[in-house]
Amino acid sequence: MFTSGLRDKNLILFRFKNAWGDAIMLQLIIWLAVLIVLLLFCYYISDRRIITPEILFIAGFVPQVLQAFFYIKKWEIELSDDTLAVLIFGGVLFVAASWMAAQFFKRIKRKSHVHKNRQGTLKIDKKILLAFTAFEVFTILLTIYFLISAYGTSLQRAIYLFRAQSMVGYHGNDIEVHMPGFLRICKRVTTGSGFFWAYLLMQRIVLKSKDDRGILIANLLMSAINGFISTGGRKGVFQLIIAALMDLYLLYGANTGWNKKIRFKTILKLITLGFAFVGGFKIAGEAAGRTINFDFGDYLAVYLTAPLKNLDIFIRRGDFGITNISQSVSFAHLVQYLNARGFLQPYQDSFTYNRVNGFNIGNAYTMYFSYIHDFGYSGMVIFIIFSAGLCQYLFQRIKKNSAYDIPVATILYSYLASNLAFSFFGNFFITSIFDTTLIWNVLVWLGLGFIMKKRFVLKTRVRISPLKMGK
Repeated sequence: MFTSGLRDKNLILFRFKNAWGDAIMLQLIIWLAVLIVLLLFCYYISDRRIITPEILFIAGFVPQVLQAFFYIKKWEIELSDDTLAVLIFGGVLFVAASWMAAQFFKRIKRKSHVHKNRQGTLKIDKKILLAFTAFEVFTILLTIYFLISAYGTSLQRAIYLFRAQSMVGYHGNDIEVHMPGFLRICKRVTTGSGFFWAYLLMQRIVLKSKDDRGILIANLLMSAINGFISTGGRKGVFQLIIAALMDLYLLYGANTGWNKKIRFKTILKLITLGFAFVGGFKIAGEAAGRTINFDFGDYLAVYLTAPLKNLDIFIRRGDFGITNISQSVSFAHLVQYLNARGFLQPYQDSFTYNRVNGFNIGNAYTMYFSYIHDFGYSGMVIFIIFSAGLCQYLFQRIKKNSAYDIPVATILYSYLASNLAFSFFGNFFITSIFDTTLIWNVLVWLGLGFIMKKRFVLKTRVRISPLKMGK
C-alpha cells in the first residue's frame, strides 16, 4: 500500500513537471511563430531589403528565443502571460507603425536633388586624411598617458578602473578622476569620425575604387581604438562594425538598383558572423581587464536570452512608473548631462542585477523595460510608435535621394539603426537620441563632409554613374 501510494505520487509529480515544461515550451513556440510571421511579412513589404527598420527590430529577437529553449530549466524561463503579451504586442505594433509610416512618407512629394554626371571617382586630398590620422594617433597617445598617469598602473588595469569608476559615478557617486576637457573633445571628434570613415571606405569597396583605402582603414581603426581605450566599453566598437556593414549593404543595393536577391548562403554567413560577433564581446571584455568566468554558451546566453528572463522578472514585480525624471531609464544620458550642470538630481539607477540558480544573468532587460519602467504600458506604445516613425522617415529619405558624395542622412541612419538592432538587449535607440553624443557626431560628420567636399579632386579614368538610393 505504502509503496503503491508513493509510486502514484511520483507519477503525478512527473506528469506535473512534464505539463509545466510543455506549457513553457508552448509559450516560446508561440513567440517564435509570431516572430517568423512578422519577419516574413516585413521581408515582403520591404521589397527584399533586409535593412529596413522593422526587420532590424524583429530579427534580433529570433536568436534570443531560440537559445531560450536550451535554458528553460537552467534559468527557469517561464514567461508570464503579461510578458508574452508585451513581446507580441510590441513586435506587432512596431511593424505596423513602421509600415504605416512608410506609406505616409512615400506619399509626401519631395523635390528631387539634381546631380550632374561626373566622370570618374572622387578622390580626397591625402593631406587631409593623413592630418586626421595624425590627430587620431595623438589622441590615443594622450589618452594612454592620462589613464596611466591617473591610476599609476598598467594600461589594461587603468582602462578597467576608469570604466568602473565612471559607472560608479553613473550611479550618483563622486568620480575621482576626470578626463580633461580638451581630451574629451578630442575623444568625441575621433570616435564620431569613425562612422564617417566607415561610409567612405564602404563606398570605395562598392565602387571598386582603391583610392585612399589604406588611409581610410587606418583612420577607422584609430577611431575604434580611441573609443575602446577611453571608455573600456565594447558597444561602441561593435556598433561601428554594424554601421559599416549597413553602409555596405545600402551602397551595394543602390549601386545594383536593389535588383539582386539575398542568397540563403549569405543569410547563413550573417548568422555565423553574429555568433562570432558575440564571441568577440568576450575577447574584448578580457582585453579591457574584465574577469569572465562563463563558458561560450553561457556567455552567449547572457547577451541573448538573459534580457528575456530579466524582463519577465521585472514585469512580474509590477513596479511601473517613475515619480521624477531623475529615475528615467529612457533619458538616462540626458539626466546625467543635466545633473552635471546642476539642473537635476543625480540619476537613480534601476538596472538591478539578477541571479537565477546561482547564475548571474546580468542587468540587461530588452528595450521594453525602459519604456514600461518610466511610463507604464502607455509609454511603451508611445515610444515604439516614435522609434518606428523616426527610423522609417530616415530610411525613406536615404532611399529616395540620390547618393550624395558624403550623405550625412545615410550615416545617421546606420548609426541609429545599429542601436535599433540591439532592441532585444536594451534601449540603446532612445538613449542615443536624447544624448549629446549624437549632436557631437552629427557636427563632426557635417564638418568633415564640408572639408572633404572642398578638397575633392576629379579623376577621369573610370566612369561611374551617380548612385540612386531606391526606385
